[in-house]
Amino acid sequence: AHLGGSPAHLGGFTCTPGGVTCTPGGVTCTQGVTCTPQLNLRSCLTCRSPVSLSLTCFRYLEFSSVSLNRSKRFSNLIHRCLSTVPSRLCVPFNPAEFWSCYTFHNKVVTLYLRCLPKSQHALVLERLRYAMPNNTELGLRLLHQEWQDGNMEHLKFQVRMLSSHSPKCLAYWNIAIAVEKELKLTSEVRRLYHQALTNLPLCAELWKDVNTHTHTHSDSLPVSHSSRMLKMF
Repeated sequence: AHLGGSPAHLGGFTCTPGGVTCTPGGVTCTQGVTCTPQLNLRSCLTCRSPVSLSLTCFRYLEFSSVSLNRSKRFSNLIHRCLSTVPSRLCVPFNPAEFWSCYTFHNKVVTLYLRCLPKSQHALVLERLRYAMPNNTELGLRLLHQEWQDGNMEHLKFQVRMLSSHSPKCLAYWNIAIAVEKELKLTSEVRRLYHQALTNLPLCAELWKDVNTHTHTHSDSLPVSHSSRMLKMF
């Protein structure tokens, strides 16, 4: 079914218009190249722009997931697509600067996890996070999965690594502090608040939380320490 006009339905999913032809043997790009699981996806799509490349790759993965599903070939295909589509986008008129966009990569991860049993989700997310250490959304997704699985100690370990790698990410600090509060480790909570404020001294939300925590636990905190936390900066 050629996707040049109205959407076409193949194998239980919908392919939207975009100049891609889906056939039982693979996906044919507008350049006339047919991509099959046996071919290197990088070599057959290098001629496309980043936006077109991501669209074509994702449609190809959706098409392949129907037939390959949990096979090793589909896993290899996922990793090839993740490495093929760039996450760095150049700032217009300034090629020396760039910004990171993991929108496509996170969509691929979602598609991949739908094809795997839940028992493998945490392990797969951890491996993918090591491959994309700057992908904040992926890191948060890993932490949420660890929490759903009830692995508090592993969650504590992961969030410490993530907050060390991305100390400007408020979400990581909030989760790290919440974990220590859940474990009722007051001294660790104070230490993490101090570290978070060192990295985010102008974050109003963080200062509000520190103020609330300090007054809530004023009976268990020395007065000198409470004053120090509020006057550090």
